[in-house]
Amino acid sequence: MIKKVVKKRTLIVCLVLVVAIGLRLPGAGKFMTVDEENWMLRSDTFIKKILQGDLAATFMTTHPGATGMWLMGTGINLQEARLHVQIAEDNMRLFRRAAVWPMVLATSLLIALVVYFLIVLLGEMPGLLGGVFLAADPYLVGMSQIAHLDALLAVLMLTALLSFIYASRNGRKKYLVYAGVLAGLALGTKLLLAIWLFPVMFLVWWAVKKKDFWIHWRQTLAAAALVAVMAVVVFIVVWPAVLTKPDMQAGYIIKDTATILQDEHVAIEASDEPIAPATFYIRTILGRVTPSVQILVIGGITLVIWNFYRKRQNNAVGWLVLYALGYLLLITYAAKKGDRYALPALAVMPVIAGWTLSLGVRYMALKIKSAAAKVIIIAVVIVAVVAVPLLWSPYAIAYNNEFFPNIRPLSQQGWGEGLDEAAAWLNQHPLGDKLTVASWYDSVTRTYFHGKTFSLSSRDDYRVGYLVIYRNMGGRAQDTIASDVLDEMKGREPVQVISIRGVPYVWIYETMSVGYFTKHIGELTDGIAVGQTVIFDKDSWSRIDIGFATFSSRNNTGYVVLHVRENADSREDLRTVTVNARDIVDNEWHEFDFAPIDNARGKTFYVELESPNSMPGNAVTVRYIDEDIMPGQMTLRRAPLKAGETNRDFFKQGDIAYRISE
Repeated sequence: MIKKVVKKRTLIVCLVLVVAIGLRLPGAGKFMTVDEENWMLRSDTFIKKILQGDLAATFMTTHPGATGMWLMGTGINLQEARLHVQIAEDNMRLFRRAAVWPMVLATSLLIALVVYFLIVLLGEMPGLLGGVFLAADPYLVGMSQIAHLDALLAVLMLTALLSFIYASRNGRKKYLVYAGVLAGLALGTKLLLAIWLFPVMFLVWWAVKKKDFWIHWRQTLAAAALVAVMAVVVFIVVWPAVLTKPDMQAGYIIKDTATILQDEHVAIEASDEPIAPATFYIRTILGRVTPSVQILVIGGITLVIWNFYRKRQNNAVGWLVLYALGYLLLITYAAKKGDRYALPALAVMPVIAGWTLSLGVRYMALKIKSAAAKVIIIAVVIVAVVAVPLLWSPYAIAYNNEFFPNIRPLSQQGWGEGLDEAAAWLNQHPLGDKLTVASWYDSVTRTYFHGKTFSLSSRDDYRVGYLVIYRNMGGRAQDTIASDVLDEMKGREPVQVISIRGVPYVWIYETMSVGYFTKHIGELTDGIAVGQTVIFDKDSWSRIDIGFATFSSRNNTGYVVLHVRENADSREDLRTVTVNARDIVDNEWHEFDFAPIDNARGKTFYVELESPNSMPGNAVTVRYIDEDIMPGQMTLRRAPLKAGETNRDFFKQGDIAYRISE
């Protein structure tokens, strides 16, 4: 009988482990978030300093992030040995999966350990359903597919608490040791947030032992000492820098604490759509937690309160509720806010949901006699839960509850996901690696884009051909670069939009300067004409900009004529614009305005430039490029059309320097 129970429980744990790994590995490393470059470089250095015995140099940040750096750094160093290449900012893509897979494996194993504790505390069905809900939580899946700390912290804290709750009930010291070890790993991940475990553990112990809490004070003291000593020892092992200069580390930690309490990531009250800071994490729950889990958590909390009211007893689920609510209350008072900081509380919710649903399954079992029907119903539930992160793959990190699409601040919507697709689109450009872009989260775009990537602060650089704008630039204060860029782009149409599940995340704007068109046609004199077919996608068209050169800004006195025609075969002008050559600026765009052409959407027009009264030494030129980088096709003829000829006979590869405006 015992063997059968062990086998069944092992099967449940293994099933959830497979689900956890299966949902995470396929999308791991396929995209990148803005913080990951720093963590990957830190982790590589961290492991190298450990191997060199330079323990003082393992201080990278006050988080301290050490547990994560052990994992990420190990993967990166193994990849370096395999490729014989050192990680650097310009080859980050080679190390993405190597950095992430240890995080995926560690998170998945911890989720399996959570399932074990749920089984021994609550039963097999709560363990199975709570584990599946946890393993398939879309936001947790996404956060555990990146080289970062918060998902790891969340499951470490949850596992440590469950181990301690179990130890407080059965009195077995090994589970106190496990709780201490896991708490130490959590402290080594994010020290300040993990400290919340210890007051909760004290409350759990007091509640369980309250009848003889003071009578057996030695037992209480021994238990506390065992957990504390194990936590401290593990903390020191994973972050040995703490022993080398403890006064310096303490000073940094105090400074970091002040920063968290006082400094915001984004001024959420000063944005275009301000929200009250007290509502931030309520919005996070409504946006990040799936509807089914929200409903089940409400039901679960109701049952916990009812059970406590009737029996004055608090089961393991009750402690999880108090742990999560207390944690959310504490982080609400910190000025620095982010969805990911709530993960230790969010990770509890799938567990509560699984427990609540298991009660429903138990009731269902009394009504349904067929064992096959019960299995089918449970299987359908599991498939439905697992389907959510699969539908969002590979961007489960972007999950938002469809019933509250705009509940979260815009500044919290996106962390770099989607920029990889933007880079892939830009990589298809004919100029390839000759192209330069300016991008929000430039370190992310740079990882995937083959050309040069600048930050948006360099958007006015003449080399920048495209701007990459990101979703979370919205909702910020007016005196920020994000708001400035969005204001500059108002009224302009992007050339490409990258969406995730139908929600726009990235907008790409073409901003090519005349300098991208590296050649010129020679002097535009009598008998020479240059043209371009252009495709228009708006209802009305009344302007085109042409890139000219004036031969070192010399004073040219002729006039330039722009002809707009229906096609390259036509000789009849729809519009004609004449400008004086002296008004044309060297290597700049010149605007040609004309009466609007209506019903222009989807039509192809032909634009031709000539300068009938210009002569050699007194003429401008039109810039062009040999590659086809613009819609349409270029023509160039150096003599008047002969009988039977049309401009179509003079099509050539390349494009003139032009920009379409409404």
